[in-house]
Amino acid sequence: MDLKFQKAINQNYLFTILSVDEAPRQFVAETYVITSKTDEKYFCKIINKKLFIPRIKKSLPVLEDLYQSGIKRINYPIKTTSDDYYLELDDTLIVILNYIDAVQSYDYDNEVFGELIARVYL
Repeated sequence: MDLKFQKAINQNYLFTILSVDEAPRQFVAETYVITSKTDEKYFCKIINKKLFIPRIKKSLPVLEDLYQSGIKRINYPIKTTSDDYYLELDDTLIVILNYIDAVQSYDYDNEVFGELIARVYL
């Protein structure tokens, strides 16, 4: 992770970065696991694709609402010290999310997945 992003995170969140490790990357964002000086872990997504940024911004309050409504196995955004869901720096979006210690997999139980979708829509 670029040092300017680390500096921005340290200045705008209620934690200080101790270490940054690369995490499995998807198609949209560079992904990192941040460990804070208090040993808490967070996911950090860095998005520099302008096409995706507006949609991601709109999705963050929804993730927070889903978590607050009782869906606990979901990533939700950690707010900045100014109560925002993200940072913007040099046309790049920085999003910090709670850390879930799990192996990334596309092999899942369809029934369990269906139950989760039903909870979201009911």
